[in-house]
Amino acid sequence: MTVLSVVIPIYNASSHIEALLASLRDVLRGTDYELILVDDASQDHSGKRLSAAAEQDAARIRVFRLLRRRGQHSATLYGLFKAKGRYRATLDDDLQYSPADLYMLLRRLKKGDVEVVYGMGARKHAAWICIGSQLLRYVLKWTTPIKQPGSSFRMMTHQLVQKTRHRNISYPFIEGLLAQCKAPTAYVAVQHAPQRNSRYSLGSRTLLAIQVLMHYSYPMAKLLILGLILGGGWCMGAQAAIGIGIVFLVTYMALLIYLWLRRKRHPWRQTHNPFV
Repeated sequence: MTVLSVVIPIYNASSHIEALLASLRDVLRGTDYELILVDDASQDHSGKRLSAAAEQDAARIRVFRLLRRRGQHSATLYGLFKAKGRYRATLDDDLQYSPADLYMLLRRLKKGDVEVVYGMGARKHAAWICIGSQLLRYVLKWTTPIKQPGSSFRMMTHQLVQKTRHRNISYPFIEGLLAQCKAPTAYVAVQHAPQRNSRYSLGSRTLLAIQVLMHYSYPMAKLLILGLILGGGWCMGAQAAIGIGIVFLVTYMALLIYLWLRRKRHPWRQTHNPFV
């Protein structure tokens, strides 16, 4: 079994793929490793550059292409399931995290007392992103099994990946799946470069938060949220409470129908892996 697999979801990264791969080769020289590159339906020349890289180093680089864009977490999960390493790391394609820090995560994971290690660095984002992230973390902490923060720079054991494979993945969110598996977790301080132009808009971040809450929150938490909304409306009057309740239920049902149509089109629940 390969010692280390590095899984990287790729989306419109043609401008810096060569720099990413060169950095990984330099850092991992002398290590038994493989690179799993998942092209998340890029619309630039990423596919051609990935193919060229795989042809030059077929022994270490494996490329997978998704026919339509699935999102970072789905693409990353797909790569984790395809990887063959004893230890499996995930890394973004934008070089915000240094590949050299992979060894810090590997040394911590090899101690054997945890199943996943996160590399955490000081992030510099816009104020609205920081406020929204902190608010979401607070809500997730009290309404879902997700008690600790995470990042896209992580390393886990292959046994933990197998545990996630057996989860009912109705909506792929890696931190939620790992929390459901109750995986012992550790954190390592790493460097974090300034972010390039973010691929996530306010709308996409809001939709992500809603879907995570819908799929990973405790049933009682959902009822509590509904009760708080209705209680707030009741303070403004019975008619307001009824109106807010109707809007909430209609919105909730619309989201359920939307997700059901997505699963019907791509039967995730039946295969655990949405791409098989």
